[in-house]
Amino acid sequence: MFGIGSVGGGEIVVILLIALLLFGPRRIPEIGRTVGKTLTQLRRATQDFKTGLEREIEVEKLKELKDLGGQVRAATRGDVGALARRLIESATPPAAPGPAADARQEPSDDGKSGPV
Repeated sequence: MFGIGSVGGGEIVVILLIALLLFGPRRIPEIGRTVGKTLTQLRRATQDFKTGLEREIEVEKLKELKDLGGQVRAATRGDVGALARRLIESATPPAAPGPAADARQEPSDDGKSGPV
């Protein structure tokens, strides 16, 4: 009979007439207030739940950031040179192996030749 969609004006009139017949003219304002208060409380509870859920998500994100910051601080407390070398090694691709790379030698400052 009634669809799931929105309720039209004619349907509201029918509902009000049925309510008038069932409850009488004195109880309808009381029922309306009760329904209004219930909807207000439901809306408030839904908003509180949503706010709490969003707050918990933010707390989890902050915990993850704090843990990450602690890991970075722990990594930088050690040898800064070693940390820099690891960063450079991870950023540069390894040289292609081959006879030309191993055979190439240039003279050093003391005049002796050695690997590059």
